[in-house]
Amino acid sequence: MTPRQAIPVEWVHLLGAGKITLGHDIATTVKGTSNWSTLAVMEHVSPLYIVRLLARWRTAVGAESLDLLDAVISDIEGAGRRASRFCVDASNEKYHADRIRTFLMGRVPVELVVAGEKIDWRGESYDYKTLLGDLYSAAFEDNFMALPAGVWIRDDHRLVGKDGARYVVELGKDGGHGDTFDAGKLAYWGQLSKADLPPGSVRAVRVGDGVGKAGTGSTIRNPLGHLFRQPPRFHA
Repeated sequence: MTPRQAIPVEWVHLLGAGKITLGHDIATTVKGTSNWSTLAVMEHVSPLYIVRLLARWRTAVGAESLDLLDAVISDIEGAGRRASRFCVDASNEKYHADRIRTFLMGRVPVELVVAGEKIDWRGESYDYKTLLGDLYSAAFEDNFMALPAGVWIRDDHRLVGKDGARYVVELGKDGGHGDTFDAGKLAYWGQLSKADLPPGSVRAVRVGDGVGKAGTGSTIRNPLGHLFRQPPRFHA
């Protein structure tokens, strides 16, 4: 299947005039329960942050993922738009993340996000994983986030939970690992972060009621679980 067959160009007609950002969570294995690579394209249409495209795929061939990313960026460019930022999780796949940065140089500013690195945000110190997860969850709580409809999207988001201040994720039956949550939070971070990044610079797409086999009295909870027990208020 070609990238064009996987993502029909018609998706781009959903775009309006708002700020466009992308978030990408990388996976480079293809076993039956391997994690998915995910890509989220988000547009800010005040007051909403709308995920216009959410895709996931498996491939061990880096060039195939690059072709898919190229197709999506080309669609945005073909619509006369330019993405403001492309945020990529570089926690485990640093080599491939750097390839993406080079591949997209001059077309979109690329920010590589390393989950364990620290950042100061509004006077407090966080690691990126916690900060981005909290910001993304808060956008849902405040009814500012809109996802496409889809059971697999709901189920994948439900795999994400919180144990105290720490985000934890259950492994889904199909290898899902909260990958759509990660792509979404990265795209949302692109909407919020204020770093002055020239094109090509570096910095660091299912949801359940709980995580793992937590016993009675466990502090583990899904920060978004209750939001998916009924149809979402908004659909992209």
